[in-house]
Amino acid sequence: MESVTHDDIGTYYYAVGLPDEQSITKDEAWKILVKFLLDQEIAKPDILTHYYPQVAYETGNDPGNPVWRILLICYDYQESGLPFTKYEVFVYAHDGSICGYRDIDPVG
Repeated sequence: MESVTHDDIGTYYYAVGLPDEQSITKDEAWKILVKFLLDQEIAKPDILTHYYPQVAYETGNDPGNPVWRILLICYDYQESGLPFTKYEVFVYAHDGSICGYRDIDPVG
């Protein structure tokens, strides 16, 4: 298993899995993510059009409490003038709450 450390949830060990019957869908997780980014004023609708998502269903630290991990990556940062920031959001798959968020800025 690989790991990533977040300020808000500590070290998270993740392993890819398949959604179970109790889980929200990938589309529902996407809607929750967009609402979170807009409500927290992290991103604006016109900026989100410059990002593409990488979505994974993960059963990491607690296999009984899986998450949807959504990584947003700016695909046209050179043309748009936006910074090459990535947004990573974790949504609990069983209740749809946000369990982790971070900006990933490039190094160098």
